[in-house]
Amino acid sequence: AIKALTKLGEDSDIAISGMARGLEDGNASVRKLVVVSFPKIVRNSTELAVRRVSERLDHPMAEVREAATRALLQFADGDVLVRVVSARLEHQSADVRWSAVDALARVAVKGDLVAVLAVRGRLGHRLVDVRRVAILAMSRIASTGDPRAMSDVSACLEDMHADVRWAAVGSLALLANRGDEHALAAVMSRLKNWRAEVREVALEALVHLARHGSSDAVAAALRCVTDENAMVRRAAVCAVVRLAEPGDRRSRAALFACMQDSDVDVRRAAASALARASECGKTCYDAAI
Repeated sequence: AIKALTKLGEDSDIAISGMARGLEDGNASVRKLVVVSFPKIVRNSTELAVRRVSERLDHPMAEVREAATRALLQFADGDVLVRVVSARLEHQSADVRWSAVDALARVAVKGDLVAVLAVRGRLGHRLVDVRRVAILAMSRIASTGDPRAMSDVSACLEDMHADVRWAAVGSLALLANRGDEHALAAVMSRLKNWRAEVREVALEALVHLARHGSSDAVAAALRCVTDENAMVRRAAVCAVVRLAEPGDRRSRAALFACMQDSDVDVRRAAASALARASECGKTCYDAAI
């Protein structure tokens, strides 16, 4: 049937529609044949072919969405590809949204401005899940070290939803080279945010971005061990442990001070760090709890 459709000639509506339906076939070999056959029937009616094939990007089966992406890559223009794929970042189905992230990374080259702008426009979407996949997509398509992309994702550290904030942490780690000044400045500015949950996630981002032993990063984390919020203090203790050089006196003094913290989790975090340093061992941990 697929071979018969190719004989109908280029730009035939019947051939294009029939071939697009073939992408939904349950046999992988048939879907593969459809993908490689599209260039034989599409010449001037690219818009029609894009419309018919892109409908399959919404299909509930991952195999069909994958075949549709591969088919589009055979004949569609790059900007058109970005437009139809990025639109699926807003799809009601989580599976379709995540497939769109993978597809976008395939159809757009790193740093593609059209793709970056398409994703940027969804970072402020009203739906949490759309914002989250947009953040991930940005880390896949923006160039490493792109200051605008890092600034956009850093702003998501202030999102009201925890899933979005933590997605921003992961994406920043992928977008920025360790020690990147732009990314660090954006993260450190959030350590003073009025919301405790933002300060907490900024500390985690700091750990991912700063170079080990960075005096500025360690100093920033040390300032947070006296934060008014216990959740932030605990995150600060963990950040100090992961950033400071072994034997750093200021860090050790701060950890010992945290042994007297009013919050048991902060005390445990400090005691655990000191116990790993082995100087006070189990005695520190027992004293903290």
